[in-house]
Amino acid sequence: MAVKYITRRIEDKKWCVKNAKAEKATRVFKTQKEAIDYAKTLKSTTSIMIQGRDGKFRKASAWNTIKKAPVATTKSTTSTKKTTKPNKELITKKTNSAPIKEELSKEITIEELKKQNAVLDKQIAEEKAIKNEENEKELDKNKSEEDKINKDKKSKVKNEKTIGKKIAMFLGVVFLLAVITISILLVLDWQEKITFINWIK
Repeated sequence: MAVKYITRRIEDKKWCVKNAKAEKATRVFKTQKEAIDYAKTLKSTTSIMIQGRDGKFRKASAWNTIKKAPVATTKSTTSTKKTTKPNKELITKKTNSAPIKEELSKEITIEELKKQNAVLDKQIAEEKAIKNEENEKELDKNKSEEDKINKDKKSKVKNEKTIGKKIAMFLGVVFLLAVITISILLVLDWQEKITFINWIK
């Protein structure tokens, strides 16, 4: 059997249920009522001491009225049992609601984090896809430019070859004409000489 101490933390203003003044809190609640209700449900509790604003502990009056109710007859005991039973159920519901809320809030935060991670993953994937597309475009552009340069080089070489062929053909034609003209001149010259010789004779 033990005395339960209900204190209020300064840092977060939450109510704690302790087995002794200096011990760590066994449970933490948002309101003083929740802390008292939880202390009432414990079988080992003999009395409840509540810390006031001045820092001093006082005995909980509500606890005294419930624990030290006079037992007159069997009827009264049954009536008290009937009255106390639903109270205990309500108390357990209230005390259990706090961890349920905490679990729900944890689940909500986990779900939110999952959603945020999904959004971030989607953004990263989109950015990666855009970057890959840009890289592909850049590669295609560089390839097309390189192909164009190679094409220009090939066409230039081809043009140079055709020009060389044309020059060679032209020189060949000129040479042929020169040969023909020289041969004609020689023939004419010989004919003139022959006619001159004949005339002398």
